[in-house]
Amino acid sequence: MAIKNITVLGSGVMGHGIAQVSATAGYNVVLRDIKQEFLDKAMEKIKWSLDKLVSKEKISKDEGDSIFARIKPVVDLAEAVKDAEMVIEVVPEIMDLKKTVYAELDKVAAPKVIFASNTSTLPIT
Repeated sequence: MAIKNITVLGSGVMGHGIAQVSATAGYNVVLRDIKQEFLDKAMEKIKWSLDKLVSKEKISKDEGDSIFARIKPVVDLAEAVKDAEMVIEVVPEIMDLKKTVYAELDKVAAPKVIFASNTSTLPIT
């Protein structure tokens, strides 16, 4: 199965960066967070980052616009994962929160979705 659609859960520092890198690699990305204001802030940061790459002539304006257009901010979890082939979880480092997120994902994600977790301090077992 070739992955085309990635959902990133969490739009903080790591989340919006992962969304931008994924979109830059050509993936369609849904960036999901629990509040629209978090998503708005993340999209502003992504736009700023892409504009910086354009100003440094690392990418063209058209490339920056195309990358930005591949990122869709969404609050609703079911909507965020409906077309996902891969879900990257990037929520805060709170084990109970991560467990809750995966329990919710189990209810709404397709059976063949690949799940990935971003953690620096929590054991995965």
